[in-house]
Amino acid sequence: MLARWIPIYRNTRAPAHTGATGTTLDTEGGPPERSFPVAIVAGHGVLAVATVILVLLTMLGIGAS
Repeated sequence: MLARWIPIYRNTRAPAHTGATGTTLDTEGGPPERSFPVAIVAGHGVLAVATVILVLLTMLGIGAS
């Protein structure tokens, strides 16, 4: 999610300009990833890392009674 979100987030924060094709990301168009808040993306990353750590600890048998 982070790899897909960062370029979109950066492009929507940059000043809008139109190129030769006349395309630009505006508030009505563009991919839906541009509207994800930073807190949601960061929270998703934290939960993903916690999940991977818990799975690894379970596989290693750490914490088993």
